[in-house]
Amino acid sequence: MPRPRIFNVNLHDSSEEYRQRLPLNIDKMMVQLRGSHDVRLAFQQGAAKGDGPFILISSNARYEESNIPSHPVADVPIDVYLRCPDADHQVAEILVWFK
Repeated sequence: MPRPRIFNVNLHDSSEEYRQRLPLNIDKMMVQLRGSHDVRLAFQQGAAKGDGPFILISSNARYEESNIPSHPVADVPIDVYLRCPDADHQVAEILVWFK
């Protein structure tokens, strides 16, 4: 079984939406924040930058998702989109576990 994998996404521009491509065959994902500002998380491009749909992760909270289904099309990874509209620098720490 593969070890968990860590991604650190630097959200250094408050006007940008950042994409992190997750590996295939993940079972669980956890996102926590290093800085003191909230971050928007979405699963479709443009949603974290605009009106959504997105999940707001508070600076003192953690987002977890388990039993993540595989993409309906084989060998298509999941993309996560992140934006921190209130800061010029924030780091989102993403930890994934494999099936």
